[in-house]
Amino acid sequence: MTAPAVSWPRSREALALPLFFGLTFALSWTVWGFRIAETRGWTTLHLPQLLAFTALPTAALLTAALTGGRAAVLAWLARLGRWRVSPRWYALALLGLIPVGGLALGLFRLGGGNVPVGTGLTLAALPAFLLNETVFMLLTEESGWRGFALPRLLRRMSPLAAGLLLGGVWGLWHLPLFFIPGEAQALYSPAAFGLLILPTSVLLTALHLRSRGSVPVAALFHAAFDGMFVLLGVGHHPALMWWLVLVVWLAAAAVYALGGLRPTPKSVGGTRLSPAPPEGVAAR
Repeated sequence: MTAPAVSWPRSREALALPLFFGLTFALSWTVWGFRIAETRGWTTLHLPQLLAFTALPTAALLTAALTGGRAAVLAWLARLGRWRVSPRWYALALLGLIPVGGLALGLFRLGGGNVPVGTGLTLAALPAFLLNETVFMLLTEESGWRGFALPRLLRRMSPLAAGLLLGGVWGLWHLPLFFIPGEAQALYSPAAFGLLILPTSVLLTALHLRSRGSVPVAALFHAAFDGMFVLLGVGHHPALMWWLVLVVWLAAAAVYALGGLRPTPKSVGGTRLSPAPPEGVAAR
């Protein structure tokens, strides 16, 4: 018996994630590679660091167009513009990290640590930071990770597995930044950063599911997380970062236990949580 033929649209969609990840890493790591070489005096060529972050929307747009055509591009843009969701998800994205950061800080201080909160970012400057960071993340990282990759991973595996897998890829993508002086990642323990980004990705997956795939909600959460890091000065206190790793894992475990990653019978965020046709391919 011969195997059934695979339709061309479906075979193209199967290439979407490998192509997206490949383009993202190739473009970003090229920019960061030149930056590393520049800091070591191996080249005088300077590439703007912004190019490394714009690799994500570039890769998402090109991959969507090549593997799904106009329908896939429109679906991706729709997720980027899906801001009309329940206000509670915006509130959770913005304020949900307050107890997380507060608990980590409290445990750190109980252990004898001392953090002058607000040295790197004052509370007065926090609103402007959050606004700028949210817009930046919406147009760069989150347009790719949660706007393009996560919906496709959710078609293939459970939300928990999708969140952890994407977290691993997301963490690996940051690797060159640990070797560039002046970058925030250069201050962090690579091991702690890697262990922290996994549960963070799980929390973002839960938000993605409950907010119907809203990339603006994910961008706000990402901005709030970065704001917490700068406000607490985590990069200057390695022990505090390890406490944060513990607390974020506990938060992700609590979300999972409470059903925050539970699939729903219907499509969530434009992504079916059961096998479905690729974007742009009509169901039979």
